[in-house]
Amino acid sequence: MESKKKMIPHAQLFYGPIGSEKLKIALAYIQFIFCLNKKEDDSCGQCSNCKKNELLIHPDVHFIFPVTTQKNITKPISLDYINDWKKEVLKFKKLDINSWTNLISKGKKNLVIYVNEIYDLEKKINLKSYQGDYKVFLIWEADKLNLEASNKMLKSLEEPPEKTIFILISNDNNKFIPTIQSRLIPLKFYNEKSGTSKIFIENGDKFLDFFVQWVRICFQLNQKKRIEDLILKVDEFAEMNRTEQKEFLIFSIDCFRKSFLYGYGISKYLDINISHENFSVKNFSPFIHKDNIFKIIQEMNDVIYNISRNANTKLLFLDLSFNISKQISKNIQ
Repeated sequence: MESKKKMIPHAQLFYGPIGSEKLKIALAYIQFIFCLNKKEDDSCGQCSNCKKNELLIHPDVHFIFPVTTQKNITKPISLDYINDWKKEVLKFKKLDINSWTNLISKGKKNLVIYVNEIYDLEKKINLKSYQGDYKVFLIWEADKLNLEASNKMLKSLEEPPEKTIFILISNDNNKFIPTIQSRLIPLKFYNEKSGTSKIFIENGDKFLDFFVQWVRICFQLNQKKRIEDLILKVDEFAEMNRTEQKEFLIFSIDCFRKSFLYGYGISKYLDINISHENFSVKNFSPFIHKDNIFKIIQEMNDVIYNISRNANTKLLFLDLSFNISKQISKNIQ
């Protein structure tokens, strides 16, 4: 993703359950990439590129999605169904695979992204972009890539031409072959009924206070006094029961995730309900970038797993704090 300061990873995966609006956010993100008059955290909505993207007609944005054979279409690609797909998406900026399946096959066939699609993609990749800037390939329900198509696509993901961006959208990040999965930067999205939303509602203020104090300490662990403060914070964490500890870490992952996403022109879609007198997502965002966000999330998920296995929570949180300190001290992108 990109802001005015951050580099755009060339292959990203937006994933999450139905209802998480990942397609809507991906489209807003693409609009921001091409916007000619970017605001600090949003596209202008008025320039020619924004108008084209709002109508899904920008010539450098290509859409790929699952399709099926018909009597007159034996080697289908997305282009054969593009008008129907755009019409459905433009209604609500969202679409689910069941509705799409019912529309084009009356629910009778499993939809697939075939290898023919990747041959077509490769032709488009090798063409010069219309505006001399980015080319974006949005692959909706990307886990429907069959094995042949997945293997064929590997080269494009490994060695894309400059300013070529792939945005894959899926309900599940574990449905890809490992060689595809390892080349994607995953971003998880939640729906309104998710456990994370419930945690925010029930414990938001308490957890946010703890999070802000903890992160400020992590920033300053090169100071001896802050080591002492960290020990006190570790004791405070250990006083929580294990359920509260895991919920705090889930809450913290969401804070890091939203801080990462803030700088990419889609913050208005993220429900960033993080308000604290000693903390600003806007100011924190530059420290959370593509070179540390996934390591941070992995570290925290590992701690959640080990808490469930009754590991020593003091040692876990102490070690996590030093690891977080190391990650957020990396160069700002």
